[in-house]
Parts: sequence; structure tokens; C-alpha cells
Amino acid sequence: MTYLRAIALLALAACGGDDAPAEALDGRWRVTWSCLSGCGLPPPTATMAPAIVVDGDAVAYEEARPTVLHHGERVGDCLLVDGAWGDTVGRGREPYDLCVVEPGHVEALIWEIGAAGAEQTKWSMSGAR
Repeated sequence: MTYLRAIALLALAACGGDDAPAEALDGRWRVTWSCLSGCGLPPPTATMAPAIVVDGDAVAYEEARPTVLHHGERVGDCLLVDGAWGDTVGRGREPYDLCVVEPGHVEALIWEIGAAGAEQTKWSMSGAR
């Protein structure tokens, strides 16, 4: 677990995030994407998905080609998604948190790094039922 992830978990617990039913995150969400930085780079494969489906400890990005499936750990109304390499050819993905921020609304920030760690692109995802 990274230092920043540990701080995020402590903040989530302090805000009562663990009290929300985990089932609130499960299901299909229509999503929109916004590039926050590194917008001149090719977008991550996941950003091609118009919807996501959360089921337990996994999130599937619908219609993304190749198929994108991320796994993580459920904590309250969040899925803490593990980092990985290769969702987008030649780039890695930092761990990210997919959370219900209010009833019927989810958000996440996804940050990808290049092979040398220098090239970076950061995307915001917002979803509704």
C-alpha cells in the first residue's frame, strides 16, 4: 500500500465513508471523461468506454478495445483499484480510487505513466446511473 493510499483510507474512514453500503457502487454507470494533463498524448484505452460496470472488486470498461478490466479492494463506497502495466500499450497506470461521491454519482482520477516514467497523462472520470 502506498503512503498516499494509506492517507486516503484514513481520510475516508474519518469522513464516515465506511458507513455507506458497498452495494451502492455495484452496477452500470454511464461515464464521461476529461483530460487534465498530458492531453497531447494518446488517451488511455479505458477512456474509450462510454460506461463502466462495477461488480464486487472489479470494474469493467464497456466497449474499450482491447477489453479493460481492473481489480482492487472495496472500502466503504469506494473501489481502490490496483496499479498495473499495459492497459494502454507502453504505459502503466497508477492506483486509483473509484468512489460514490453522492447518491447516483461516481468519480475517479486515472493517471498513466510512460515506460521511462516521464510522459504522464491524467484523466478524470465522472459517472451517473
